[in-house]
Amino acid sequence: MQQPITGGKYRSHSLDIEAQVVPVARTKEHPLITAARYVFLPAVAPGAIAGLYFTPVSLIGCANRGLLAIGVAALALLTAFVLTFRAVRLRRKGARDSGWLILSAVILITPALLLIGPLG
Repeated sequence: MQQPITGGKYRSHSLDIEAQVVPVARTKEHPLITAARYVFLPAVAPGAIAGLYFTPVSLIGCANRGLLAIGVAALALLTAFVLTFRAVRLRRKGARDSGWLILSAVILITPALLLIGPLG
């Protein structure tokens, strides 16, 4: 059983082992994985709103469809705000991934726009 002692060393059965912290390099992702993470996954929310719009009233009642649509739109808006703040923070640090986060936020705003506009 190892017991940590000061200085980054561990004592294990009278052996002193120096603990080293090795930084993990972030590997470059495949472009399709990046698109799936930042475009296709957020596009589920507008798809859910459209799906609720075309769902028959006999399957899900009007009130329940409305509540589901409001819930999806509210969750998407909350996520869009979080992603926007995260993108601004990353942009200040000079990160290159902030553009993808802004694109995701724009996609996540569309369910609320669909509720207000054409599907409302």
